[in-house]
Amino acid sequence: MNKANVNGQNIEDGDYVIVDSKKQPQPNDYILAIIDNCANIKKLLIDSKNKIISLNSESTENHPTIFIHEMDKFLINGVVKYVIKKPIVSWS
Repeated sequence: MNKANVNGQNIEDGDYVIVDSKKQPQPNDYILAIIDNCANIKKLLIDSKNKIISLNSESTENHPTIFIHEMDKFLINGVVKYVIKKPIVSWS
């Protein structure tokens, strides 16, 4: 389970997210980040004083914080704005 909370909704497996690719990301925003060609939804942390960008996983699983290095292929695709919960399908 993901502890990331966007407008009162947690992001869980199977959910859809709406990403605003035009919004300027701010510290503590949940972003869609592309790192070495892999998409990730992470919390953006910026330490301006030390010039460090890090991406925090807010999952119940133990995923380490990702520290962005200048050599990484890194792109912020947008800011996560909404969560659409996966549909519950009943096959009765």
